[in-house]
Amino acid sequence: MERATILAALVSLAALLAAGDACDQVPSMSWNDACLKSCNFSPAWTTLCENTLSSASSPATADVTVFALAAVAKAKQMYESTVGTVMNPMLGAGNMPADLKAAVDNCKVKYGEAHGLMASIANQMFFCDFLQARQEYLDAQVAVESCHEGLSAFQSLPLYAAVSADYDMTMVTYELGALIVGNYEKNNMTGEAMTFVLATMISLATLFVAGDACNNVPTMTWTEACHKACDKQPWYKQCPETLKSAPDTAELTVYALVAGRIAKLKYEDTMATIDQLLGDGTIPAGEKAAVENCKVKYGVARGQMASVVDQLFACDFSRARQEYIDAQVAVQSCQNGLWSFKGLPLYAMVSADYDLTMVASELGELIVGK
Repeated sequence: MERATILAALVSLAALLAAGDACDQVPSMSWNDACLKSCNFSPAWTTLCENTLSSASSPATADVTVFALAAVAKAKQMYESTVGTVMNPMLGAGNMPADLKAAVDNCKVKYGEAHGLMASIANQMFFCDFLQARQEYLDAQVAVESCHEGLSAFQSLPLYAAVSADYDMTMVTYELGALIVGNYEKNNMTGEAMTFVLATMISLATLFVAGDACNNVPTMTWTEACHKACDKQPWYKQCPETLKSAPDTAELTVYALVAGRIAKLKYEDTMATIDQLLGDGTIPAGEKAAVENCKVKYGVARGQMASVVDQLFACDFSRARQEYIDAQVAVQSCQNGLWSFKGLPLYAMVSADYDLTMVASELGELIVGK
């Protein structure tokens, strides 16, 4: 996709929020004021906030949602850098002491969770939907903090410094978000504003529907896409059900995006069920271990699918193939662990999620290859 085209679409979307009337009960202010209001108790975080918003070319004055989105994007970018440039090389070297390896393994899992949570927050903010955002900010903070605490015995390592910086960024992101979600008990978005948001999102989608948004990606009907992706596969019937709300004819990227987005939402529903099961404290030990494994694996799957969606929007397919595979492996690990508990409703949910994961993956493979 042409960079100018992407930027034009995103600027149009930002203009919606910068107009000051897109999300009810969200104030407009300068980014300087947003940083002072959110982080005034910490000069270091105030400076980090100002540097983040100024480097993101944020409007001088805008709906606070604009600034919160810029911070979320920066946090995700930092998480990706820490995993890709520090954690993965450390784990790949294969010569770490056992206690350090355990700490880094934990960090990789927790960063997958944090990345997925930030991606979810960004998706919600685009629709002025703040119902889950507050908890997800808290969960992202807890995830990065868990990594940070696990590295407390290794403070001389570059990874500890990177995670410390990421934690500060997570807190700045959280504090900016708190200006929106702190007292926001329900989504009171007006019908007019909702129409405006949807119109803007449809305009963004037309970049792909037009057929020339991503180079070398064909256009076809969703029926053809399902036949090509899932023909003779056990999840073939799931594909039309997944794409029934998509445009009749579009670039394949549209269908992959729809499937990826729905898969991520389904993961979140299942994760809520998992949390309920673990929260009641009554499940037997063997079942509890399987459900705890599912919680970890679903955090990974959600993070991977969120990353795939981000890349598809940017026509960047360099990592998508592996991330589809990683999401598939994560959900399958949960499903396999529940094999002895097939009578549980959770097993049926995970099985349905696996089918949806495969639909998303097969549609993606039409773009990124097998």
